[in-house]
Amino acid sequence: MLAGDYFLNQIRDEILESARLILFQIYVGIHSRISTQELSAKLNMDETNGEKWIVDNIRNSHCLGGHSSTAQIDCKGGQVLISPPIPSLWEEVIDKVKLLSERSEALIGQNDKRQAALA
Repeated sequence: MLAGDYFLNQIRDEILESARLILFQIYVGIHSRISTQELSAKLNMDETNGEKWIVDNIRNSHCLGGHSSTAQIDCKGGQVLISPPIPSLWEEVIDKVKLLSERSEALIGQNDKRQAALA
């Protein structure tokens, strides 16, 4: 489709690379164990080039999307193993405080409505 488009044909390689990266990021976000052979096929690459591409992206941490996940490559098994991100203690405290603040505001709002209804 891109080969026949006059305007997009000039940036065809960049479009395909971006599409592969997006697909890879989504795939990694969903699965914790990924077959390099299967993923290479989905990325429209042969297995050796696909494995090299996967390794390069894991090393550059593009696949992890900025999360603290870690990826390991099992070359013998032909798999990529993704461990889930482990939130830091401070992130957990901040999330709990935000949740507590939201709940407090909701309770205050409900209390104000009850006071207005009684008055």
